[in-house]
Amino acid sequence: MAAHEGLAGRASAASAPARRQAEPLRLADRRGWLSLTWLLLLFLALLPVALLGLYSYMEADRAIRQLVQANNAETAATSGRLIDQELQKCMRLVQSFSTLPGMITGVEDHDVEAVRLRLKMAVDILPVIDRAAVLDTTGLLWSDYPADPAAEGHSFAHRDYFKGTVAHWKPYISEAFFRTAAPRSLVVGVAAPVLDGRQQPRGILVLHFSLKTVAQWLSANDRSGTGYVVVLDHNGVVAGHPQLALQEQHYTGYAALPPVQAALAGQTLNTEYVDPLEHSTMVATFLPLTTGAQHWVIIAQQPRALAYAPIVRLRWHIALAGGLVAAVTVALAVALGRVLRHSQMLRQGLAQRNAQLESLAGDLEHTAQAERHARLEVERAHAELQAYQGRLVQSEKLAALGQLVAGVAHEINNPLAFVINNTAVLQRDAAELLALLELYRTGDAQLALVEPATAARIAELCARVDLPYLATNLPQLLGRSREGLRRIQQIVNDLRDFARQDTIGELARNINLNAGMESTLNIVRGRARKQKVDLEIQLEPLDGIECYPARLNQVVLNLLVNAIDACGAGGTVTLRTAMVDGDVMLEVRDTGAGIPPEIRDRIFDPFFTTKPQGQGTGLGLSISHGIVADHGGHIEVESTVGRGSCFRVIIPPRPPGRVPVKSTPPEGG
Repeated sequence: MAAHEGLAGRASAASAPARRQAEPLRLADRRGWLSLTWLLLLFLALLPVALLGLYSYMEADRAIRQLVQANNAETAATSGRLIDQELQKCMRLVQSFSTLPGMITGVEDHDVEAVRLRLKMAVDILPVIDRAAVLDTTGLLWSDYPADPAAEGHSFAHRDYFKGTVAHWKPYISEAFFRTAAPRSLVVGVAAPVLDGRQQPRGILVLHFSLKTVAQWLSANDRSGTGYVVVLDHNGVVAGHPQLALQEQHYTGYAALPPVQAALAGQTLNTEYVDPLEHSTMVATFLPLTTGAQHWVIIAQQPRALAYAPIVRLRWHIALAGGLVAAVTVALAVALGRVLRHSQMLRQGLAQRNAQLESLAGDLEHTAQAERHARLEVERAHAELQAYQGRLVQSEKLAALGQLVAGVAHEINNPLAFVINNTAVLQRDAAELLALLELYRTGDAQLALVEPATAARIAELCARVDLPYLATNLPQLLGRSREGLRRIQQIVNDLRDFARQDTIGELARNINLNAGMESTLNIVRGRARKQKVDLEIQLEPLDGIECYPARLNQVVLNLLVNAIDACGAGGTVTLRTAMVDGDVMLEVRDTGAGIPPEIRDRIFDPFFTTKPQGQGTGLGLSISHGIVADHGGHIEVESTVGRGSCFRVIIPPRPPGRVPVKSTPPEGG
């Protein structure tokens, strides 16, 4: 028995060291699995934060890129319309003068002075035309204005405008070239054939369109180093650039670029490329401009680093916010780990500390809820940041537009006033001269008896200038000119009234909105006419209110543009104002397609639009809603699919929080 007990004691003594060696190994294994578990939990906790930051960055990146593209596209379209209008004016002018009976007779008779007189009239009509000439059918120049003896008798058959015109004997707009006559400058030739009564070519009339004017326009639109517009002719030669001395040499560095070749073929592109002159990456819109049977190219571009600078700043902001959230999460994880390790060490007191652990679990749940709430707050703040950024951009554009329109209106009004007055005086004096000339003609018979040679010369001159036609057409021409000047003056006044620069940034008192509504409606008449949409206006008497007039004009402009775009040809858009229970009501109603019910709740969301990409930013209704809310008002929407929509804006007499002011006579009546 004693022997057995001795053996058992020795066996127990021999197994004790083995147990002591195995315990550290098991403890190390448990710690390893515990560390791995905590790393996995930490990864799962940080993953939603990282995904949220990545999603926010991607959405903001997409929105900013679309905004940059839309800005470039709008700038290119505006510049293209301006240049196209001037080229079309020149084309109509050269066609008109090439068909004048006096011009045709002068070309047939090779009468240098008679033709030069009409060339002077053509140069005086348009400021962008600084020279005119007539060539025969072989390309020899025989009459010009201003007269340049060095150019007369020389052949210009090598010029693009001569080759393009004689190819089909139709009007033609040439490439940009340096003319040989003084002053030697970069111009575009606008040419048309002079045809006789049998429609046979007798010569070519060419007007020189000065590209100095295009350079001045582009310099005026230079966005202070953040972007500019480049104009290329149909051969890819630079015809307009705000930063190049185009009057000294040709610039052909853009011609071989693939985007330029695509635009010359009629394709519009939004892309990034390396500018061959600045050697820097640009974000650009390449827009083809149709000139006759060919295309010019308008390039609206911004340096990539400046255009996408907000994306870089947003990246750092999101990274900082994500780092802060990650630090908080790690701190919580570390604290939780310490609590759990402490709970393992105190497992024997588990029963006594159960209440404390339950309380701790409740605190952790509260912390998790706070974290979820913080995440929702981040999402809401991000959405508000996007909306605020859109409003800020639109507000800056509106302020810049107001200053530009007011300045242009002021600069145009002065010369327009004396042109209108001079035209009136010219019409009166022309009528008196025609009356005096008619009185002189009553003595033709007596003059023929006394001075037959003089009478013959007078008769020849009358036939040459087509005196009956001149006496009939001149008063009508001057009358139409005065009517055109009156329309220009009305457009300038409407633009000035719409911008209302004196009240863009401050609250104006006792404003009658009817005057602004008329000006705003006049601004969109061109768009409505182009889309064959009828505009109607119903203005009832309004009380004066406190408001920001230019911002409310912007609201109505956005609603009118949306209504016009929603209507097809033959549709009608109605603008109505009225007083409703002491508030001002502005109503825009259309007969368009209507708004589907499934998207009606989203129309005021920032960046939501149903227009094709590049035609709308989705900010118009969102910004309008914000402007109306700032005035303490609201927008009501009624829409039926297939029958049209009605947007009704209600504005109180004064914004919220404003103290009533003493009433003064309303502006605008």
